[in-house]
Amino acid sequence: MKRFGKYLFYALLFLWFIIIFTPKDLLYYKGERLVKDSVVISNEVVLDEWIRMMVEGGEIFAKGIKVGSFSKLALYPELLVNVLELEGFSLDKALPIQLTINRLFVVYTPFYPIKLFLKGEGSIGMLNGWIDLRKRQVRIDIASKKQLDRMWRGIAKVEKVKEGLYRYEYRF
Repeated sequence: MKRFGKYLFYALLFLWFIIIFTPKDLLYYKGERLVKDSVVISNEVVLDEWIRMMVEGGEIFAKGIKVGSFSKLALYPELLVNVLELEGFSLDKALPIQLTINRLFVVYTPFYPIKLFLKGEGSIGMLNGWIDLRKRQVRIDIASKKQLDRMWRGIAKVEKVKEGLYRYEYRF
């Protein structure tokens, strides 16, 4: 039993060193090349830290049109849970919908590989939802104290579930 514990300790230590010394900025640039035709992030500063990879001050373009900007994007690649944290995202002022997301967490775990879980808060309220990769479906519940105006609901296809709760569904 003592020998098994020793091997387990060395295996976990080895995996921990892989997480720390993996060049996370190279993962970012590889991912950027994969979606280059549809989404481009520019004017960003990429920082590779011990446990996380941070991108600061980026602007997001989709098919050549500026969609928005963010202040911080952090990726925590770990063994049991991978977390993507987005802070200070706002849609471009030229778009008909004005939206600001103060903080958004996207969580992925290899134990449940078909879903990404979303949780955050923004100018419209608290966001909670998931992305199902197998069914290719997105569902976000928005708990808002203020009523979303009709233009916002018409463009983004947000449905009112009950008082103070709205739902956005999308298939890709």
